[in-house]
Amino acid sequence: MLLQPYLRTILSLTESIAPQCMVFWCTVCKEVIKLREEQHIGAVDANSKYCCFIYEALELHVPVLLKHLFKREKDQEGLVRMLLQHLFNQEEDQDGLVPMPLEHLLMQEEDQGDDVMQEEDQGDDVMQEEDQEGDDCLLNIDIDCVTLLGLIARTIRDAIVPLVMQCIEGNIKEPDWHSRMAAVSAIGFILEGPSVKGLAPLLDLLLDKMEDPNSKVKGTTAWILGRMFKLLHFPASANGIITKANLPRIMDVLVHCSKDIPIVSEKVCGAIYFLARGYEDAESMPSELSLSLDRVIDALLSASQPSDETPFRLGASAYEALCAVVRVSNLEQPVVWSAIGDLMHRIMKRLDMTLDRQALTLGHKLKKNNLQIVLCGVLQVIVQKLANSATVKIVTNAAHHLLFSFCRVLVCDSSTAQSEAMSWFAIAALANATGPGFGKHMPILMQVLDAHPLSPISVGVIGDICLALEGLG
Repeated sequence: MLLQPYLRTILSLTESIAPQCMVFWCTVCKEVIKLREEQHIGAVDANSKYCCFIYEALELHVPVLLKHLFKREKDQEGLVRMLLQHLFNQEEDQDGLVPMPLEHLLMQEEDQGDDVMQEEDQGDDVMQEEDQEGDDCLLNIDIDCVTLLGLIARTIRDAIVPLVMQCIEGNIKEPDWHSRMAAVSAIGFILEGPSVKGLAPLLDLLLDKMEDPNSKVKGTTAWILGRMFKLLHFPASANGIITKANLPRIMDVLVHCSKDIPIVSEKVCGAIYFLARGYEDAESMPSELSLSLDRVIDALLSASQPSDETPFRLGASAYEALCAVVRVSNLEQPVVWSAIGDLMHRIMKRLDMTLDRQALTLGHKLKKNNLQIVLCGVLQVIVQKLANSATVKIVTNAAHHLLFSFCRVLVCDSSTAQSEAMSWFAIAALANATGPGFGKHMPILMQVLDAHPLSPISVGVIGDICLALEGLG
């Protein structure tokens, strides 16, 4: 085969040759994927004219690429996770973590203030710049590695799973947590391409690793679980990674691990979010998940407990997961709408506590404002969910309290344009839910309108309120 030399040169992974070699094979993969999509070819045949190149490369590429990444993870802690984030952002074309050299590569020696030392530092800076250039080259090779792995997975699909499993099985039980981290991360590189059936065994492996003694391994595992749920959870088609058989164990693991330290709990909340969001296209939440609803709500509220020790990222992730759970809840089951109603009152209490809390420093004011935004957002979702004939009474009974709290956000000294906008949106949802009955609560809102300047958002909400009062909302 004329391309055989290209298969061998990648094994060296030299800084001068490896990038060009990997770019070549990335191009081959993209062309194979493009041709297959144009001709609507589903199953992958190793002997087909579209796969003959990449299949021969497969046996050489996958183990070597993974071996390189595993070694690099041991050399530079956290590198594999950063590369995973780069791959995910590249696929989604969204803002996120920008792949940069690790922090210690950017550190410079402090200026000693002595002329002689300054001259030596100048020489050190030159060497440091050279070292950083070398590290940047290695980082570029690392990024090329994960990009190529992802493209190979999309090209040959299920055939990549056993090759990756060989590398995983050799590292997943190593005493060194870096090896276990790299083994778990390898799953994240191949989630797009293989079938649900091909990746199903990896779900059990990830659930097992949620009991790993190292928090960084658990956090990365939870993050990959969320990614797996996002890409492979299709309840509407009955062909998803989550089934009636494995859902109870999944929920047990996620609820238990949501109580872990913040860096783990935050990623677990993200996994719950993607799990719940998968049911948006289904007719309703399955009964198995409905039975776990109280536990899930309690776990997310516990993770987002307002305190100085709770990182805002964790709280925001938990509240976002709560919104996803509420949206897909099946209100035909009384136990479900009772749980959602109870959640509404608990969130109302948190919003009142946040408004009552004094914020003396700029940092505290910012945290208070951000918390107001997410709490108003959760209440808006709950009100919209309960706004039907069977459950709207839960909202109408609490409408006066809700409107009063939303108005307090509008006049709060720490409020910003974002928190005010979220409060107005919540007021609009409340007016639409209560309809003409909203009129008896209007005096509260009128007091705010008399003392608060109008904005384009508030004008639009006032229009919605007028329609609701007329019964047209």
